[in-house]
Amino acid sequence: MLRSGRKMYGMVKNIITNKWPYFEVFVDEWPKYHAVLTRPILDKCDSFSGEYVLIHGNDPYAIMNILRQPSIFDWQKEYIFEIPPDIRDLLFTLLPDGSQLEELHRGCVFAVCRNAMKFSFEVQLPDIQVSLVKQKDVTDIFRNWNYIHPELYLFLTRLVNSKLPSICLRAKNGQLVAYAFVHMQNLIGMTYVRQDYRRKGLAMACISLLTKLLFEEEAFVAAHVNYDNKAFRNLLLSCGFVSLDGTNDYVILTYHPLKETT
Repeated sequence: MLRSGRKMYGMVKNIITNKWPYFEVFVDEWPKYHAVLTRPILDKCDSFSGEYVLIHGNDPYAIMNILRQPSIFDWQKEYIFEIPPDIRDLLFTLLPDGSQLEELHRGCVFAVCRNAMKFSFEVQLPDIQVSLVKQKDVTDIFRNWNYIHPELYLFLTRLVNSKLPSICLRAKNGQLVAYAFVHMQNLIGMTYVRQDYRRKGLAMACISLLTKLLFEEEAFVAAHVNYDNKAFRNLLLSCGFVSLDGTNDYVILTYHPLKETT
């Protein structure tokens, strides 16, 4: 079942292998489970990723079995839920009176295997240096992000220091011009190219080099794409990635508890 949902498969794998040890896993029953939930271990997480909850499963009853457990959520706190679109209405039924659930965006997962790739691992990049993303790059990456959060910098620091793969492209002077990360769900994302270096093939180079690293452990490589990010979707298609079936579609929602009035 985990393999039918690449995000959950990747998240659980990274938790078990200690590449992202800040989360824990819950199932509806054991050993024959039908729904899986991962949530942050609050005393280990920064507050940015500490709101993130990933849920996967196609059995509404099994999902309800997890969500109804009183120890799973403190409904007085804010969360970011990433769920299959068809359980959105189910989640609404569990919300305390006066709380709010707001949709941020939707997306899907693309994947590729070695014999389907339309690019080469032997990337030629004149005047460009290739390395992993380093701690010194976090400040530049932080400036490029559209999110505003008080502990986003800490999250990025942990991501860079984790064992998850990353790729950084630098100009001759050492300045960062492009990068790509593997998310905590073990999917490619967070791909960025500086404005004055675009249309030079650097985004494809990042995807190619990062895919090469992932193929050292995986039979096929996946990436997640917001529906409104047409440029990244077209880039993946040009590289040979294909969209996976609907069990990998996702919707991201923010949960806000009822605010007490004074």
